[in-house]
Amino acid sequence: MEGNLPALPPAEVNLRDYLDVLRRRKAIMLQTFVVVLAVGILTTLLSRPVYEASAKLLVVASPPQVQMITQDNPLSQILNQTQPDSVATQIEVLQSAPFLERAHKLATRKNGGPHGGNQDESIRVAVVENTNVIRVTTQSRDPQYAADLANAILEEHSVETQQISGEQVTNAFDWVKNQTATAKAKLDKTEFDLGRFKRTHRTEDLQRQQDAKKQAYLDLQEKTREADYLLSAAKRRKTELELELNQTRPELTQTTYEINPEYIRLQGKIAAQEEKVDELSGQYADSSQTVVDAKAALRSLRNQLKHTDRRLEDTSPRPNPLADALQTKIAEASSEIRGIEAQKAHLDAELSTLRGPVELAGGWETELMALQRERDNAEKQWLSLEEKRRDLEIRAQAHPRMNRLVEGASRPIDPVRPKKAANIMLSIALATCLGLAMAFLQEYLDDRINSPEDADRTAHLPLLGHVPVIPASEPTVVTNLPARSHVAEAYRTLRSSIGFAAVDGELKTLMVTSPSKGEGKTVTSLNLAIAMALDGKKVILVDADLRRPSVHKQLKLPQGPGLTDVLVGQKQPEEVLNATEVLGLRVMTAGPIPPNPAELLNSQPMDRIIEQLRELADVVIFDTAPCIPVSDSIVLANKLDGVILVVHAGETKKAAVKHTREMLDRARARTLGLVFNRVPQRKGGYYYYYYYYYGGYYEDGPDAGRGRKKGRRRSTGDSAAIVRTDRSDEDET
Repeated sequence: MEGNLPALPPAEVNLRDYLDVLRRRKAIMLQTFVVVLAVGILTTLLSRPVYEASAKLLVVASPPQVQMITQDNPLSQILNQTQPDSVATQIEVLQSAPFLERAHKLATRKNGGPHGGNQDESIRVAVVENTNVIRVTTQSRDPQYAADLANAILEEHSVETQQISGEQVTNAFDWVKNQTATAKAKLDKTEFDLGRFKRTHRTEDLQRQQDAKKQAYLDLQEKTREADYLLSAAKRRKTELELELNQTRPELTQTTYEINPEYIRLQGKIAAQEEKVDELSGQYADSSQTVVDAKAALRSLRNQLKHTDRRLEDTSPRPNPLADALQTKIAEASSEIRGIEAQKAHLDAELSTLRGPVELAGGWETELMALQRERDNAEKQWLSLEEKRRDLEIRAQAHPRMNRLVEGASRPIDPVRPKKAANIMLSIALATCLGLAMAFLQEYLDDRINSPEDADRTAHLPLLGHVPVIPASEPTVVTNLPARSHVAEAYRTLRSSIGFAAVDGELKTLMVTSPSKGEGKTVTSLNLAIAMALDGKKVILVDADLRRPSVHKQLKLPQGPGLTDVLVGQKQPEEVLNATEVLGLRVMTAGPIPPNPAELLNSQPMDRIIEQLRELADVVIFDTAPCIPVSDSIVLANKLDGVILVVHAGETKKAAVKHTREMLDRARARTLGLVFNRVPQRKGGYYYYYYYYYGGYYEDGPDAGRGRKKGRRRSTGDSAAIVRTDRSDEDET
């Protein structure tokens, strides 16, 4: 038996797949939409209105200054208090509970409304982006109280800030004035000591000599580092060349080729044999022994040609010029290394001569640097204190305000919430999103095969065909279906798909099965057999379901004698074949139901029956039991040329299809693909547009569209035995 056909890659999901999901799950989607929208609307309508007022305060902030004084000095605390607080600090003060309590009392005196932690009120303090402006926003169900509370917060803050600033400025100015005088005296002393040291030691001449020696020493160090780098690079290059030389072959092999005369002789014999095969194919059938032997001889010659070398190879050695070039480069690298080493030795000698005078410099430099550092520190301290003294002097005279009101709060007219229009629109958007999410969640949790793409992603099998649902009013064997009906075209498509699957090898014996019972495998077997017989083939339909046979009921034939009679040796296959109304179609019924169906199907007599039926027909179709409940189909699967798996649209479980595929693979069966059975044709469904346009192609005239909708039937001889596909195997029995 041949192996399975290569599985197709998973199908890509397109927009129609998503629309099909929404169509199937519209109930849960609409329910979710209505519930969420109703909750949103009720919440909006029952909410009490809230009003909002806001006021703005400008904070006069000074840039941060670095103090040259430790934190334990009283000056640092005084100076910090005289500066206006940062915007972040003032926001924290405005949000503190004691401050807000005082603001509530002030607003109550003005308005006479509620205060002190009312749940209907909220206060938000924030800085306006990229500014020193603080915005105070208050919300309340009383619009006038919202405006009074915002104004009261800024008024209380302004009064407190001004009081604190006025009390501290005077004390801070007196203290800073005394510290500034002390810092000026210290600066004068350090400048006098620095000047006397420079005059005594003549530091300018000594400094110039020392700088010249240092510069020469630094130049020599730079040249030494450059020589070290060049030496390291040259050594690394030499090592790489030596390694490449060790890996290079001293000699090369020259290869010449010539045409192999044996190869030419085989090509001539193959051409002659191909002509012979073409000649015999025109005289005999492809299955005749003469044509088979001729093709076998042709394959043998091609196999000999495949294993025969086309060219003969001749090799001879010669010197490798790359090895000589590498040896020359290694010698050049060695010479370069010796030159760099000599240059480096000379630089090291000069560097050693200058190292002593540079490193053993005089101690006067250390003392000079200490005096300069002491003088600079004294100057910085004096300048800082002098700046603070002038600032505090101006503050003491001008009494500046640290903040001012930019914009007061006015009585709001319209409430800020609830925003009914926005809330309703948001509820609609949220309801839509949740409805879609619930639809796709239900689709994800649904374990049924709802589309061929579901089956493909589950079992990775190609789709051979899809068969629509037939109304229950139709008979089991339809003798007056029009040749252009959807059902007839579906089975013609299935017949063609099986023909395409037989490109790599002849398919004479086929098995039709399903994962579970009631999925339409028997009807599919019968309709497929009829479609192939109408195509001019000799077809035998074998009812191999030895547990619940139903083919004889579909065709109104006696159950026995049948397959089981042949298996036990009581009849020959030709004796139990029943003719049908369809030209070219014969049926072998199941016969009496045996106690051990699996053992009979897995026996040597069954193998002989299969071979005998191959000789009696062009195609033999076996209707077998479902795969999951019993093992009859599995033991028969690897004896036949191909297996067709029937699934019920919207009913078969994904796990069942996957498990069936795994069992068939373990049995080494050649699974041709899937038949998607009982596909609904309701408007908006998966195959609605396919059948709509199919009907429009074959039907014409003013009543064409109405004919498709009403399902008109026309009597033709070609479709005399097309069978309905909307009933389960249990109904068929």
